[in-house]
Amino acid sequence: MARMSTKRTFTVAVIGLTQQEQGVLTNCFRLSTHRPFAYAQVPFSAETSSDIVIVDGDDQQSMTQWYALHARGQGDGQLVTCIVSQLNIREDNAIHHIPRPLLPSRVLKILDQAANETQLTEAYLHRALIVDDSQAVRTSVQLELKKLDVSSDCAESGEQVLAFLNGSGQYDIIFLDVVLPGVDGYNLCKTIKKDKRRKYTPVVMLTGKSSPFDRVRGKLSGCDTYLTKPVSRGDFQDVVQKYLSQAKGVV
Repeated sequence: MARMSTKRTFTVAVIGLTQQEQGVLTNCFRLSTHRPFAYAQVPFSAETSSDIVIVDGDDQQSMTQWYALHARGQGDGQLVTCIVSQLNIREDNAIHHIPRPLLPSRVLKILDQAANETQLTEAYLHRALIVDDSQAVRTSVQLELKKLDVSSDCAESGEQVLAFLNGSGQYDIIFLDVVLPGVDGYNLCKTIKKDKRRKYTPVVMLTGKSSPFDRVRGKLSGCDTYLTKPVSRGDFQDVVQKYLSQAKGVV
């Protein structure tokens, strides 16, 4: 059964900016829920991706963080960036200039331009969310997904997961660790599956436990399958290809 089509919500990470400017952006994101393109802020992290990045071009530390992100190839494709600056910024397909002071109408207009660019430059057909409190596991899964042409976001807590999910409904598969800070993976899986937008999104539980009891708990939580850590490359690829092949053509 196909998932219901929903309006695209673009995730936005912010590097720098003053508290007042952050407030302007918050108002813009709130207003965007009634427009063709909606925007939601997600936490900035060096290992996660977003559709658009807004960076303070007048702050050296913020620009240094952005350069590092750009060099790493964040988003597995072209990094669409909005640079906030009092200076004139040379624009290209991936860089848009938001002049200071920030005006909501102008910010939304430029975000829409960036969103259009994001749609044109998205390199991969599929997107995954990786949830694990181990950086080593997150990095390993992310690298394996990249080999399969799957872009990914990473989260290490239930709070971060909800921030991503509230910002974007575009994940084709979710990898979820059983043990997480503050909430266990089983309860988080139940929360994900209760959302009508993600009822049919495959959830793959990652666990170091393989007892029948744990598998029953996973099944009751609504997870689609189990992978026991350490995961073999063959098993991982089989699971990814199985569920993403089912997702082709489904919106």
